[in-house]
Amino acid sequence: MTAKFGNQDAGYLVKAVSLVKERLVFLNDIELFGYLFQATEKYGETPLSKIVNIKASSFNPGAFETFLKEYTSTDTAALETTLKDFANSNEIKAGDLMKFLRVSLVGELSGPAIPDLIVLLGVEETGRRVTNCFSQL
Repeated sequence: MTAKFGNQDAGYLVKAVSLVKERLVFLNDIELFGYLFQATEKYGETPLSKIVNIKASSFNPGAFETFLKEYTSTDTAALETTLKDFANSNEIKAGDLMKFLRVSLVGELSGPAIPDLIVLLGVEETGRRVTNCFSQL
């Protein structure tokens, strides 16, 4: 797995696989979820076209990174509430924020729950992916 997914520790692999286990039929199917191991460099035109509203909103990638760094819990239910609070306090539609985060983190419009992804990937990687995606809009 090192060649395709980098050098991941066993704990990370267990957590990553647990997020997509219902979608796995064969072990090789994990390759369909490469975003768990490697960030999307260039986002597709279709997913980007679905999240252009975030560019017109007051979303600021730097402010979002600061917000993430202040959130230190790994409680995904609380993180979901906190994300919605962030959207409301920044006058962003929660649905637009969540859709943007999904594309930023996964590169597609479907995938595991956003709070689960943020906790798995960590603050630094989440921030990099958000900034990269936002720059491509």
